[in-house]
Amino acid sequence: MGRVWAPDLRVQLSRGPVRADGRSGLPAAGRGRAGGGPPEGPGRYDGPAGPEPHRGALPRRPGRAGRPRRPPDRPGRRRGVRPDVTYGTDELAVRLLARAILAATGQAPAIRVVYAYPENRDAIPRYEGQSLDRTVTSHIATTGCRRVEAGEAVTLFVHNFPGAQEEAPAQEPYDADLLAPFLRAVASAAARGQRFGIADVRYSNGADRTLVQRLLEVPGAYGALAFGGWNTSSNTIGMVLAQLLLPSGPGAQSFTILRFLDDWAYQAGVRQRLASEIVPRYPGAAPHRLGPAQGPCVEAARAWLEREYVPPLERCFGRRITITKVGFPWERLFEVDLEVTVA
Repeated sequence: MGRVWAPDLRVQLSRGPVRADGRSGLPAAGRGRAGGGPPEGPGRYDGPAGPEPHRGALPRRPGRAGRPRRPPDRPGRRRGVRPDVTYGTDELAVRLLARAILAATGQAPAIRVVYAYPENRDAIPRYEGQSLDRTVTSHIATTGCRRVEAGEAVTLFVHNFPGAQEEAPAQEPYDADLLAPFLRAVASAAARGQRFGIADVRYSNGADRTLVQRLLEVPGAYGALAFGGWNTSSNTIGMVLAQLLLPSGPGAQSFTILRFLDDWAYQAGVRQRLASEIVPRYPGAAPHRLGPAQGPCVEAARAWLEREYVPPLERCFGRRITITKVGFPWERLFEVDLEVTVA
C-alpha cells in the first residue's frame, strides 16, 4: 500500500478485504468489486480481514494502572496528528481530489444526509467493520466538508438497507411503493434547486434494480448530479460525494450515465445472465476464469446493454448514448471495462 502524507488531514486508509486464500482482495483501481474476486467463483469471503500491525509498532505492555504504554516521542513527531483507519481505499484518491479543489477555492460546503431507512443507519454493511452512518460522517470530513441537519448547501441521499445488506446479484423484486417517502424527499430537493446525489448502498456489488427503475421514470433522474451503486458502501458513498462536490463540467452527466450502465445494467443484471447463459456453453470456462468464453461474453454483454439498458437511459437523460468499448480486464465477470460517448 502506498503512503499518503497530509499533515493537516486525517488520512483514511483501508487494507481492504482478503480472500479465503489469504491474498489481497483489492481490485484494479476504479474497476473492481468488493473482494477482488467474483462471488460466483472460489475464494468468496464474507467479511474483511483484521488490520495488519503497524511496522515498528511497540508491543502493548501494561503501564500504570494497566494502561498500554505510550510509544516515546520520536524526533520530528507532531502531536495531535494521527491516521484514521477506516474503509474506502478504492475511491480515496477522488475524495482527496475533491478536498484539494474545495480547499483551493476556499469552500467547505455543509452537507445534509437523508437515509431511506434512517432507523437502520447504524447497521454494519458487508465487507466493513463499522456502522454505515459512521462511514458517511468520516467520508464527509475527508472531503473537508461539514455534516449538518439544516442549512445545507448539498444533500447526500443514501438508499440504505432495511435489514442486513445483501449482494446485488441475489436481490429480489419488492414493492416499489416502499420507496415513496425517500423519492418524495429527492423530488423536494430537486424542486428547491439543491445540489444532491444518490448513493445506492441497499446492496453490495451492484445497484438496486427497483430504485433505478423508479429514478429513470423521471426526466434526468430527478436532476441528481451524482449516482453510484458499486462495490462496498464506502466506495459508493465516497465516489458519489466526490462527484457531487467537484465542479459540474461537460463530462459530469456522462460519468453519471456510465455509473448507471456499470452499477445497474451490468453488475445488477448482465453479469448474472452471462454467468448462467453464456459461460456454461464453453468447456473449461468459469465466471472467475473466462478462457474461451471471453469473446462471446463481450459480444453478449454489448448486445444486451445496447438493446435493454441504453434506451431507458436515453429517454431519461435526453442524450444519445453509444457504447464504444466492453471488456473484461481481469478475464472474469467480476469487473467490466465500459466506455461510452454521450451526445
